[in-house]
Amino acid sequence: MVRTVPHILANLEDVVHHEHVSNLLLVGHSLGASYAFLYAQQHLDNVCGLVLLEPPYATMAPQLLANVQSFIENYPQLVQQRQTLTLQQLLAEVNPLNLLAERVANARIDLAAYANPSILTEAQCLPQLVTTLRTAEKRVLTLPIQVLVTDQRLTAYQQSPWCQLGHLVHAPGQHYLHWTNENFVRQQLLIALSQS
Repeated sequence: MVRTVPHILANLEDVVHHEHVSNLLLVGHSLGASYAFLYAQQHLDNVCGLVLLEPPYATMAPQLLANVQSFIENYPQLVQQRQTLTLQQLLAEVNPLNLLAERVANARIDLAAYANPSILTEAQCLPQLVTTLRTAEKRVLTLPIQVLVTDQRLTAYQQSPWCQLGHLVHAPGQHYLHWTNENFVRQQLLIALSQS
């Protein structure tokens, strides 16, 4: 898949259409939260709510773009590393809270995606995503949006557009809240499901 913003949103719509699902509660983490938010704006009639884990926002652009620029510049080295990378090395990088079989499955996915050209394309399209988010953040949606953030980033989110766009809920943990505070995320998902 070509990982541009329009292609990712179209791919999501294709899956929704193919599976004949409606009344969606979309869940997304980080960039995935951005795509869920943008999809919801385009398909308000088919989305009943959003649960977003530490979604980026446009004013984070300098930090996001700096991280991505580093990835783009190092991409040729990553392609070389991919040739010798092993499943065992990636097992150290996946969620340590999962059972071994789940960790192995996730490490296999990571191995297949490592230095994949589609990830490079997505990185190169990040400025387009930031521009799209800048516009999208100005439109308040009429559906419930739970924005799950870490305690350490709560102040930044309170000063972000997400404070007006959704309901901020915070807990201890790291950026990967679904790993570092699984019970909190599960509880918030159950609350969102009960309200949809």
